[in-house]
Amino acid sequence: ICRYLGVSNEYIEVNPVISDYIQRNRIELPKDIKELLSSRLSDFNGRIMSENATTSEDYENIKYYLKSNIIEGKDIRYATVVKNPYKMIEKAREDFQEMSQNVTADDSTFQIKGILSCLNTLENVLQKIEENLTKPSNYSNNMPMWENDIHGVTSLIQNYIQKYIYYETLS
Repeated sequence: ICRYLGVSNEYIEVNPVISDYIQRNRIELPKDIKELLSSRLSDFNGRIMSENATTSEDYENIKYYLKSNIIEGKDIRYATVVKNPYKMIEKAREDFQEMSQNVTADDSTFQIKGILSCLNTLENVLQKIEENLTKPSNYSNNMPMWENDIHGVTSLIQNYIQKYIYYETLS
């Protein structure tokens, strides 16, 4: 019926059938437990908002916090889940711009220009997907962008990088 969770088994997870019964019948948690969970959620949200946020929370805690934030309509973008893709793109852009100053072959310059163009496209697609997330029922619009645009552009970037390495090795 239940299983223990957490680093030192401090949580109990209820069987999905029982959980469904509790949710459907809208059985309320006791006030003291709600307050404790709310306090922990606020602490978690405060910690993850820092620029260099890391957390030592176990997976079950993070899953609970993220689900609670989603239910409450709070912004959870990139916090603890993944690195911020915009920062990753900007870092890659800076690195490749710096590399372009030291190229030894004309073909390498072309490859770096291709990478930088793809990074711009990637950033634009991410923005479009995020815009769609604010609108209801846009999953069907985002999946083709994910499959075609994101995967396609990242494959192009990988191809440009391989060719860059090849041309730099030749020269």
